[in-house]
Amino acid sequence: MIQDSLLKHYSYNPDTGAIASLSKGRGKKWKGGSLDRDGYLKIKHKNKMYQAHRLAWFLFYGEWPLHEIDHINGDRTDNRIVNLRDVPCRTNLQNMGIHRNGHFPGVSQVGQKWRASIQIGENQTHLGMFNSQEEAYRAYLAASDSLTGKE
Repeated sequence: MIQDSLLKHYSYNPDTGAIASLSKGRGKKWKGGSLDRDGYLKIKHKNKMYQAHRLAWFLFYGEWPLHEIDHINGDRTDNRIVNLRDVPCRTNLQNMGIHRNGHFPGVSQVGQKWRASIQIGENQTHLGMFNSQEEAYRAYLAASDSLTGKE
């Protein structure tokens, strides 16, 4: 089974995020992997490429993540276990937006105010104008949580 093979051939350091080969291969142990064009570390095992953050999750917890792995701090090469979380796509995309442009998702600046809005189906719904980016983001999160049934 491939999971057994992965556990046998790799070790993971949760404090550093490093994945190391336990097999000597060409006479050397190695750490890391290679960087893909999107900035994620990848590791090749038995002719299959694995994203290092998903492999790290598997090596630490002993099971594959149910959803997407989010790098909490936005650094795609920081695979320390404290920086990884298994989240639905929507949550991962929200966090990516914060790191990409410095603004919270669902929030835009209009003059001196901050507008909160959310996409519901095909419609953009205006949630209000706020004095701070954080207030507008809280309104967005509340609306988002009500859509997903969170309280």
